[in-house]
Amino acid sequence: MMIVIVAGIPAWGGSLHFYHVFKDQGFDTKYYLASKTDPTNMKNSEVWKRIPKEDIFYYDNISIYLDYWKENDAKIILFPMHPEKSKPIFKSFKGGISTFLTPSKYRKKFKLYHTKIDKYNIVPFAPPDSIRFSGNFENKNIMLLHPTEFDYIKPEKPTDKFVIVHAPGSSREGKIRSKRFGSKQIKDAIRIIKEKYPNIEYKTITDYDWEDGLKEKANAHILISAINTEYGGTGKNAFEGIALDCVVMTSINNWTYQESEFYPPHPILNIESKEDVVNILDDLLKDDMFQYKMYYEWTKWFKKFIGYENTFHYMKQFMF
Repeated sequence: MMIVIVAGIPAWGGSLHFYHVFKDQGFDTKYYLASKTDPTNMKNSEVWKRIPKEDIFYYDNISIYLDYWKENDAKIILFPMHPEKSKPIFKSFKGGISTFLTPSKYRKKFKLYHTKIDKYNIVPFAPPDSIRFSGNFENKNIMLLHPTEFDYIKPEKPTDKFVIVHAPGSSREGKIRSKRFGSKQIKDAIRIIKEKYPNIEYKTITDYDWEDGLKEKANAHILISAINTEYGGTGKNAFEGIALDCVVMTSINNWTYQESEFYPPHPILNIESKEDVVNILDDLLKDDMFQYKMYYEWTKWFKKFIGYENTFHYMKQFMF
């Protein structure tokens, strides 16, 4: 059996993690990128060197590979799923497709997505922040935390200062992205809490190469992902923080989290306002950082549940 990860764009650390989920378990795993550009020549090309070149396919016409995949009894994972662009795959692999319903496009057209999901027997995995956008389809979506693992980066937390990072992504979207992540509220909260805890060092991670950004998270004690009570959620940002031993704060007020043997109670701290950030940081840092130390140990324990092995054993229940 072959596993094929089909990605629409070269998402640094997004779809690539799904490749490793199956490759690390011994499956013949391929990565297909719908692009005319060889990803090994792109910016962040170091990321692609962790995938053998013979496992990478790229071209904007997927049809030329379908027969090869069918001959190898492939299971397809769409990341993301495109209701119209993915038609050749739908028709060729009915009953052998899974998808990961990231919220950005899914929340706007969930009815269209589920028309295809039902017609072609697609397995609909969804992060907790996508499930609530699914209307009457909520019970059909299977919660899946974004698999994230960095065995090549060693977290090293400074002992002479307390580092807090915020990662709103590229500044090219300017005020729109900052507003979506609540960056001003977070910065204002840090200014207030620093009056009580002056050893705090605050960094905003933006316009970094992906792996440079990971190193900043690895050297931070806390990652504040976003204040956004409308959309909430974590994206891959917060899970990168967990995988790198950061205590994570973000808006998860509308999460649909389904506890199971694969996913026990999580350590993510919900924030919905500037005041929440101030109060939670104060709770974490007072009394010789008693609460921070507790959440830090909880996070280190929890990260194995978003690791590749646990993710594989969870997904295989539904895929095979």
